[in-house]
Amino acid sequence: MTLVDHMYADVLAFHDKLGIRPRMAVPTPLHRLPGGAGRERVRHQSEETAELTVAHAAGDLAAQADALVDIVYVAIGTAIMMGIDQGAWKEIWDAVQAANISKVPVDGGKQAAKPAGWRDPVEAIQEIIERRRTAQLKEAA
Repeated sequence: MTLVDHMYADVLAFHDKLGIRPRMAVPTPLHRLPGGAGRERVRHQSEETAELTVAHAAGDLAAQADALVDIVYVAIGTAIMMGIDQGAWKEIWDAVQAANISKVPVDGGKQAAKPAGWRDPVEAIQEIIERRRTAQLKEAA
């Protein structure tokens, strides 16, 4: 089991244990989640980022590490609620990684720049989502 699979499975188990919903049947944008769940997830993600800011200001390494894991935990949980299954999550991760790894270092390696011909991963992600959505709708029919 890869680290990504392990993290996704852990968050899924947490959502199952607590009955966290919604869990959309097909990939669904945040603004379409019922009951304001999308707004709540964005608020929750911001809260975790704020905790990182506080931990940074305090110089508290343990609190910084906790905040980083919480940020990832909430992000994966949000993907689960949006109907982005484990396979899609891995494919989306790989698309973003491919785009990021193709960047080149600038400013002595302190920053990364998009080289000529760089491809934004959003197009690939859209294809992944549409393929997954179509497959899931066929399964449900």
